[in-house]
Amino acid sequence: MVEERVANSLRRPDLSRITVIFYHLGLAKDGQVEQLSAVSSHGERFSSVIRTTVRANTSPTLGAIPPEVYNVLAEDPKEVMMSFCRFIRRTHLMKREGDMEMRNIILMAHAGYCKDHVHLLRTMMGCGITPPDFRLADSLLLFMMYKGSDENADVASLVAKHAARL
Repeated sequence: MVEERVANSLRRPDLSRITVIFYHLGLAKDGQVEQLSAVSSHGERFSSVIRTTVRANTSPTLGAIPPEVYNVLAEDPKEVMMSFCRFIRRTHLMKREGDMEMRNIILMAHAGYCKDHVHLLRTMMGCGITPPDFRLADSLLLFMMYKGSDENADVASLVAKHAARL
């Protein structure tokens, strides 16, 4: 099994079969995931508010929502994680002519290896969900490799410098 995973990871992927899903997590003060938003390279979107054990939201948007509305909007973490996995599979399956290979899906997050990927996988496993065999990528690392480590790479600086006209 391990040898097969290593051999598969060494193969160069067919880029025409790849689906990239950019996502971001909003975290509560205690590190619980309170928001999950994603967009695929094809334009499909996913967004959810996740019920935390204690409502200690750090998001200005969620903090402004009255408790009654929050209780209607917020979903169980396990339901959201299962729904996100379905979104990932469905998006890839529909846009890549039935391709079922999960390794052809790349989840991309800015500073993902330090934050989003860790919290996403921890939340999935904490809910009893085995994470699908997708690939993980970090846009911060890619940017730093491309531009060099001396460049400021937080999202606000990148937008101001490279996408100010948008």
